[in-house]
Amino acid sequence: MITPAGIGSLLVDQPVSGTDMVLFDPGYCAEQYAEMGVTRDPGMWLPNYPVIGEGGQLFNVYVVDNTVYSIEIDQPTLRTAEGIGIGSTFDELSTAYPLLTLGTEGHYSKSLVLATDAGEVVFEVMTADLGGHFQTGQLVKMRIFPPGLASTRTTAGTDDTYRYC
Repeated sequence: MITPAGIGSLLVDQPVSGTDMVLFDPGYCAEQYAEMGVTRDPGMWLPNYPVIGEGGQLFNVYVVDNTVYSIEIDQPTLRTAEGIGIGSTFDELSTAYPLLTLGTEGHYSKSLVLATDAGEVVFEVMTADLGGHFQTGQLVKMRIFPPGLASTRTTAGTDDTYRYC
């Protein structure tokens, strides 16, 4: 279940060692980095779950200095206690969370923020049709951040996601 603090034992602003929901893959992206001539150390924290469909993880995580900085959800399997998940409509989202604040309005989507003392959830809702799987007014991504640190950038129509090299 998705909460403003995280998912299960995977909590933002907490040590990544406090959960078995992710594992570090030291070879992740090594080949791509070598081909590009990038000198950055490869490796990434990945969900400790099977991949769903074509490249679909239940969630993705961004870790900084062994602390969970944020969690990204773009698969419909995970939901909040109020039943909100990827594919939910704007009406369902605003009914479940009437105190959302507007984050950023992008070319194809807008972000809405649920800020709590435990963390912040950024909901990204489509505002234009890209001709893909999601329609205008549908939730396409959720990101969870520590309190006061939410990034409200929009990513619809881009390849900006935590799972790529």
